[in-house]
Amino acid sequence: INDRVALVQAYIQAIEDEDIEAYLSCFEADFYQSEEIVEELGDIDMELTLEESFMVADITFEDLELEAASTSDTEAEVEVTGGVVEIAFEGDIIELDFSEDPVTFKMKNENGIWYLTEDIAIEVVLGLGIVELE
Repeated sequence: INDRVALVQAYIQAIEDEDIEAYLSCFEADFYQSEEIVEELGDIDMELTLEESFMVADITFEDLELEAASTSDTEAEVEVTGGVVEIAFEGDIIELDFSEDPVTFKMKNENGIWYLTEDIAIEVVLGLGIVELE
């Protein structure tokens, strides 16, 4: 994807559509094998983790407001400054309001294509206990 805000929109749409391939395309191919990610999450099968997450949680976004926060030719940040995400999980609905707690997506540009450098959704999913890593 060659536009910063469009990358965040594609990532969010992939979550809503439960589209694993589209989700993973928001990251460089070796992102989940990087030393930093393996240190943080372990050596995980990201496709299986996403499949499990999508099976047990229903995630929807409403009225999102996206804003390019900082940008250069090689790095950028896009903030979600408004809207909500609802996560339905085990009979509960968790609602996060981005106007109260904005989220920043960090990304980098490789050969004219923007890729996310952090996986915010998987951190939320793990933090809420929706999926547990072994």
